[in-house]
Amino acid sequence: AQAVARPREIVNPSAEPLEARDPGRIVTVAQLAGRVPLRDGTDMGPLGDAVHAFLAADRWKGDRDTVAARLLQSYGVIGAVAPTSLVRASDALRAFLDGRFPGAAWRREWPVRARIVDRGHPRLVQGEVDLFLERPEGFVLVDHKSFPGNDRERDERVIAYSAQLALYAFVLERALRKPLLASFIHLPIRGEIVELDIATALGEWTRRTAA
Repeated sequence: AQAVARPREIVNPSAEPLEARDPGRIVTVAQLAGRVPLRDGTDMGPLGDAVHAFLAADRWKGDRDTVAARLLQSYGVIGAVAPTSLVRASDALRAFLDGRFPGAAWRREWPVRARIVDRGHPRLVQGEVDLFLERPEGFVLVDHKSFPGNDRERDERVIAYSAQLALYAFVLERALRKPLLASFIHLPIRGEIVELDIATALGEWTRRTAA
């Protein structure tokens, strides 16, 4: 029989395109701990993995500098940044989110699996949410990105991440039976956090699965 075009069965939230012309909008950019001094020539791939690992593991107690140094060593990027800088980034993120959403439960590296019907095709969403905060009235999405670029690159990239956040939000809204309260891109190397309005991208996922 003639082959039938269909989307890939496995949906990777970080790589799934959306047709929305304006998938997201920057609401605010807040300064946190300031830009982290970065060694020239650092491979941002493994450094990003080390930063993610520390933010996932940190519970704001114990010898945190040693934990940060061990993770930087294990990912082969010791010396790229100071271990203390990861501790400061984690503290600043906690202070910001606790100030906005006090008493929320923190869910780190949360696995997401969901069956959806995307424009008539059954598909399986698979991914891990870096962080979401759960409150009785809803939840907050946070995604860590370690690129150090300039302001223009930051704005372009965080808007492009709207599709990823929207798919996570779409799945979590149905799993938790709670609405999305806010979504953020956390930039620990730049020392910033960007709030994004992803209503357009979230609406597209709703339309695609209802079609």
